[in-house]
Amino acid sequence: MKIAVAVIGNEISQHFGHSEKFYIYKLSPMKLFMGLSYSKF
Repeated sequence: MKIAVAVIGNEISQHFGHSEKFYIYKLSPMKLFMGLSYSKF
């Protein structure tokens, strides 16, 4: 799970130009789940 979170954070940071840690701490579990679901498509 931690690896998935790091990967999602990395992808988001590449799109928006922020560090992945910012998004890992800011994202709620639901948003993170939506991100995981979205990344599959």
